[in-house]
Amino acid sequence: MEIRTLNPTEADVRFHVAVDRQDDRLGVQGRLVGPRCAYASTIEVAYPLGDAPPGEPNRLSTRTFIPEPNLWEPACPFLYEATFELFEDRSRIEVMPMTVGLRTIAISGRSFVLNGKKFEPKAIEAAHPTESALAQARQQFNTVVLPVSDDARPLWHACDRMGLAVIGRIESQWAPEFLANHPCLLAWIVDDGKRLIADRADLLSAHVPIGLQIRNDTTGPPDADFVVVPPYASQQFQKWGLPMMELTQIHKRESL
Repeated sequence: MEIRTLNPTEADVRFHVAVDRQDDRLGVQGRLVGPRCAYASTIEVAYPLGDAPPGEPNRLSTRTFIPEPNLWEPACPFLYEATFELFEDRSRIEVMPMTVGLRTIAISGRSFVLNGKKFEPKAIEAAHPTESALAQARQQFNTVVLPVSDDARPLWHACDRMGLAVIGRIESQWAPEFLANHPCLLAWIVDDGKRLIADRADLLSAHVPIGLQIRNDTTGPPDADFVVVPPYASQQFQKWGLPMMELTQIHKRESL
C-alpha cells in the first residue's frame, strides 16, 4: 500500500500486487469498503479500485480516491477493508483481503507526530502477550512493543482494531515489510546499533521512524530517529537531542 495524498479532503491510496511473471492477461480488480471503528457507529461506503499508472515489471497497480477520509488513531481507530481479485483473462485465480488504515507518522523536534498532532508514546512490552492482555493494557498504555514475527501477526491485527500503537521489535531475519502496512505501526526498534546502520536503508521503505534501544551507557548519540530508554533514565540522554521513549517491561511471571 502506498498513500500518495492524505489530507482532510481527500486520500489517494495506491496498491501494488506482485505477480510471478509479466503477462498482459493478468489484471487486478477490487474495492475498498469503510470506514469501520470498534468505538463508533459509521456509515460504510464502497470505493471502487481503478487503474493506476504503470509501475515496475511484475507488478500490477490499482488506486482509489476517498473523499473526507477517516484517519486511524488510538482514540478512534478507523479502518477500511480492501478486497483484491487477481484475474487471468476472465478467470479469477486469487482473492486477497487487506485491512487499510490511513494515518501519517513523523518526528518533529523531540516528539512523535501522529496525523499532524503531537503523540507521546506511553509504552509497555510483555514477554508473552495475548489479545485479551493487550485490550487490558490499553486502559493504561497507548503503545505496545511487539515482535516482528509471523506468530505475532494476529496481535498486530488486534492492535489495528483496538487502537493500540505498535513499536515493532526487529530481532530476527524475518522481513519487516510484511507488517509495514499495519496502521498501528508507530516505529521500528532494534537493540544493536551496528545492525541499525546496516539495515536502515531497507527499513526506511516503511516510512516510519527507526529507533535504538539503549541497554548500556552509550558514549555518543546513535544514528537513529529516537531512542528507547529504561524508565526514569531519560535525563541521562537528553543531551543527545533525540526523542526518547521510556519503556515499561512486564516479565513472564507478571500479568498485565
